[in-house]
Parts: sequence; C-alpha cells; structure tokens
Amino acid sequence: MPEIMTAEAEHEERRRQAAGYALAAAALLLNPPNEQVQAQLRAAGMMSDQPLESLRQSFYDRFCIPQSGLYVPPFEHVFRRREKVGKYWHFPPARFGGGCAVEQVYERYGFEHTRVKADPILSAPHLPGDHLGFMLAFIGWALRGMAEPGSPHPEIVGDLRTFVAMHLKGWAYAYCDLLQESEPDGYAAAVGEAVREAIDEIRACLAGDVGTAAVPL
Repeated sequence: MPEIMTAEAEHEERRRQAAGYALAAAALLLNPPNEQVQAQLRAAGMMSDQPLESLRQSFYDRFCIPQSGLYVPPFEHVFRRREKVGKYWHFPPARFGGGCAVEQVYERYGFEHTRVKADPILSAPHLPGDHLGFMLAFIGWALRGMAEPGSPHPEIVGDLRTFVAMHLKGWAYAYCDLLQESEPDGYAAAVGEAVREAIDEIRACLAGDVGTAAVPL
C-alpha cells in the first residue's frame, strides 16, 4: 500500500508540474509581457536583452493584429489552412464557429474559456475557442484539478490524451517553428520555445499517467 500511495503522489506532482508549464505558456500567448515576464525570459536564456515596449509590440503584432503584416494566427482552424506563396505565408481569416469542436470539449468539462485572463483584444466572447492559449489553459486547468488528492481522473486522462493527439501535435509544433522563424532571438521565438516545452511536458505527463481508453471527442 505505501508504494502505491508513493506512486500516486509522484503522478500528482507530475500533473502539477505539467499544469504549471501549460498555464505559463497559455499566459504568454494571451497576455502582453510585463517586467516579470521579461526578467524570467532573460534569466532562462530564452531571449536577448530588449526594451519591454519592444516585447509588447511584438506580442500585439504577432498574436493579436492580423493587419500587422507579422501576424502568426494562434487558431488551429486558421493555421491548418495556411498556404505559402513564394517566401510568404498566407492565412485565411478566423471563422465564427471555427473552434466548435474544441468548445464542445470545454463545455463538457465546465471550462469557460471566455473567463481566462487575456488581453482585451483576445477576450471577445465571439473569439474561436481553438486559440492555442485557450487550449493550453484548458489542459492546465484539467491537470491541476487531477493533481488534487483523491480526485477521480482515469476517464479524464483518456480524454486529454485524445484532445492532445487531435489538437496539439503537428500544427502546434509547426506554429512554434514559425514563431521562431519570424523573430529569431526575439520575443516571438521565446514564446515559441516556451509553448513547445509546455506541449512536450504535457505529452510526457499523460504518457506516464494511468487512464482508461480515450473517450471520442
């Protein structure tokens, strides 16, 4: 019995750690950087020394404003339909209802993505729920709940594995790559690296967890 309890405690700690990665990455995608974020990214060696105003401008140009010419859309249904013409990537506009499949998962678990802390540009109620920041926030929220001692979770593990397999694999890594290409050694590259680390941590956590067969989403 003690060995089983110890193993479960290790799982709980791993879930907390993965939740922390997911929520931190979500915050980077949804909110402009402040002085604390600037200092953390510098300390981690993920970014060269740049003025905070420059980092904030990069956030709005790449994550919020399609007309900036630097925008890299963080919506799954948009990014998956990208096309490269010559040296440039072209993205279709986000569609109302484009994140419907993801939003149905949120609803099933009682996760309200419209209440996640985000910049006002990204907090409009009509914004599609397949924004990568919202998806990472959902996973972080779910993993944090699973890390509570005694919380039932086997079926949730299966659902999260399916969710990650469907929504956070190929396109999400390609998104991180494009962020890093768009601003090498800059803020976007640092965010891309943090998001990639979070997805890796989530996948490793779920791969080592005990769960039932995945429920179709």
